[in-house]
Amino acid sequence: MRVPLLVSVARVSVLPVPLSNPGRLEEIRRRRALLPPDLHDDPGYAIESPWWDDYRRYETDKRRRAGFLGDRDYNFGPPPRPRRPLPQQSATATNKTALVNSNDKTPTRAHLDLISCSLSRISSCAPMAPTAQVLTAPGQDRRCDGGGGEVRKPAVRCHPALSSEGKASIRGVVGQLLAATGKDKGLVSLGVGDASVHACFRRGGEFAADAVAGAARSGEFDCYAPSHGCPAARRAVADHLSAGARHRTRESDVFMTVGGTGAITAITTVLGGAPGANILLPRPGFAPYESACDLVGAEPRFYDLLPRHGWEADLAGVHALADSATAAIVIINPNNPCGAVYSVQHLIQIAETARDLGIPVIADEIYARMVFGGSKFVPMATYAHIAPVITIGGISKRFMVPGWRLGWLAFCDPNGTLKHVRTATEMLLNVTSGPASIIQAAVPKILTHEHNEFHLNVVTLLESAADALYNRLNRIEALQCYSKPHGSMFMMIEINTSLLSGIADDMDFARELINEESVLVLPGFVLGLKNWVRIFYGAPINVILEACDRIESFCQRRACQAKLSKKKF
Repeated sequence: MRVPLLVSVARVSVLPVPLSNPGRLEEIRRRRALLPPDLHDDPGYAIESPWWDDYRRYETDKRRRAGFLGDRDYNFGPPPRPRRPLPQQSATATNKTALVNSNDKTPTRAHLDLISCSLSRISSCAPMAPTAQVLTAPGQDRRCDGGGGEVRKPAVRCHPALSSEGKASIRGVVGQLLAATGKDKGLVSLGVGDASVHACFRRGGEFAADAVAGAARSGEFDCYAPSHGCPAARRAVADHLSAGARHRTRESDVFMTVGGTGAITAITTVLGGAPGANILLPRPGFAPYESACDLVGAEPRFYDLLPRHGWEADLAGVHALADSATAAIVIINPNNPCGAVYSVQHLIQIAETARDLGIPVIADEIYARMVFGGSKFVPMATYAHIAPVITIGGISKRFMVPGWRLGWLAFCDPNGTLKHVRTATEMLLNVTSGPASIIQAAVPKILTHEHNEFHLNVVTLLESAADALYNRLNRIEALQCYSKPHGSMFMMIEINTSLLSGIADDMDFARELINEESVLVLPGFVLGLKNWVRIFYGAPINVILEACDRIESFCQRRACQAKLSKKKF
């Protein structure tokens, strides 16, 4: 005698017992009853196999003997209907290979596929415990009928912040613009902040490569680094930050990260992961802060930087934005993208604002000490006695090695209010990867010595390029730069689109400029400021002047077209 098939959402099994076993039959009926009544006899939900036919025949004979069916042929309901479309998600049978029957007739592959499909229908309708789901990868189809039947569409879902409909990223927009580059002229890239591509900025910087080479040759740093960073690297960063500072930074206050962006991600995860948390970000600002907030579910709230006041923070706006769920305020100094360097007075005002709101300051100082034009860099941690400060730093910019991806988080908390934040940071870094061990091993030699000649060369090049860019672009009627930059490698330029034909916004300006003149600039909307562009000046003076010539030619051409269009009307 053949045996019935017991369907379980978690697995498929065959009961090698006679149909007369009442306990087993009761189990089959119980599981079948879990389906909605109108689907009990729908072949689209039934397992089409010899065992299922035997069970139908047995039930029909039993009902006929009981006087329920009379002389009707065996069936449980209406005639079979065409198979219904399969749902988007499926549950799999985890024990298919164990399928056997009492006659030792192994089911065919087609039977197994049919069983899998039927299980997916049952699991989508029955009120049972959830089971493991198999979701097809994007671009792949999954056939469930063992032949050439229905195809299930992919059901994989991604984090909404990473969907193609999400917010634009700097690299994403740069990629779009590069695809529109004109073919007539060589590319001048002023859209990405990497001065290390120019040999003049690397002059005298061989000490960094020598330090890494020495660490690699020693063989002492081929092992995993401690999750919080190598002790020697943490100690070197602490000493570097403590030099001339009011508050000393200890080795235990420093956590090594994969670049400055790794530090941004870490501290945003720690502070912004609380339910309902929000973080105050500058506008314009650095796009990865907003992305990090989106990924952890924190709300980014934007306070304005004031272009006519040296890009200082609008602290009245900060007070209006903050509430009891505000976790921190981010300050970027020297500033990317504006090139501002904040005065002592303004830094004290920021610290007092944070104190009044009861929040720490996240001080992004990746461009620390890269200042010129008479400005002086003052670390935010100088005022940690007013409000606790978490500093983000690294060697990428100042030492012209952005590809080495070494950064840090440093806590300056003399009043001890961030102990729980420090503990949470330690726990996070225990489950994430840090920078390469040989790069960390080189940090003491890189930071311990002054390397004054190298840094002086970098600052001198930046100052001459910033002056040339500021003076040249301010001569163009359609462009306006409100303050000369005094630090970092960027400046923001406002566009008067009404004076330029065919230019509706900053993205149009950037796209048409690279198409006609092969000059890459970054549209301001990516940074939170529409109808502005960010221009990078970490390039040799001849490259900057060439870019200015092309931008001026582009603007003059578009302005003439705009004037001709107005005359026609």
